[in-house]
Amino acid sequence: MCGAQDYKFDFGLSAPLYFRTAHAHEKLSNNWNLFGLIGLDGVLCVKGAEPGSMSFVLNAGITDDIRKFSVDYSTKLKTSLYFININPSVIIPSRWDHIRFCLGIGALIQTGQKVALSRETVSGGYSNVPDVDSVLKANGRGIMPFMSLGISDDIGKHMRLELRVQPTLLNLYEPNTDMVFNYGNQYRSSSSILHLNYQPVYVGLKLFYFFKGNEQGM
Repeated sequence: MCGAQDYKFDFGLSAPLYFRTAHAHEKLSNNWNLFGLIGLDGVLCVKGAEPGSMSFVLNAGITDDIRKFSVDYSTKLKTSLYFININPSVIIPSRWDHIRFCLGIGALIQTGQKVALSRETVSGGYSNVPDVDSVLKANGRGIMPFMSLGISDDIGKHMRLELRVQPTLLNLYEPNTDMVFNYGNQYRSSSSILHLNYQPVYVGLKLFYFFKGNEQGM
C-alpha cells in the first residue's frame, strides 16, 4: 500500500532546451530557430524508499518561446512569449538501470509578450508594431495545455538528462487571427496579412540537477 512506503523528497532545478517542430505560419519554414523554447524550472521529486519504484515529479517555472519569421523579403517579425510552466509527471522505471520513462501533463500559462520588427533597409517599412501586439493579446487564449513524454538517464550522481517530446493540445490563438502589416514610404504603400495558427510540438532536451542526488533513483 502507498501508506506503507517511506517516501522521500528531493529538490532541484531543470532547464529545457527545445526545438519547435510546428510553426505559427507557413513562412516560418524558411526561418528556422535553433532553439524554440528555453527556461528554468524548480523541481520537486517524491520517490519511494525502494530502488526502482515509481516517482512523482512536479516542474514549475518560467519559459520563453522565441519566434522569428519573415513579413517580406527584408522585414522580420520577432516575438517572445513568456509563460509560467506547470508540469506534473510520473517517472516509470525500466528494465535497465538508470533508464526511466516520463509521462505527464501540464500547461504553459502566458504572462506577457514582446514584439519587434527589424528591417534591412531604412527606406520606409512596416511601422504598426503596437497594432500587432494588440491583435495578439486580444486573440490569445493565454494557455496551452500539453502532454510530456520522455526518456531519461543519469549522467552523474546529481544530474539527469531527459529526451522529451512535448505536444501542445490547444491552439494559442482564436480561429481567424490575422496580423496585418502596413507598409509605406514616399514611393509606394502596401500591406501583408499573416494568418496566425500556433499549436507547436516541442522536441528537445531537459537537464535536471537534484541537490540530494539520485542514488535511490529519481
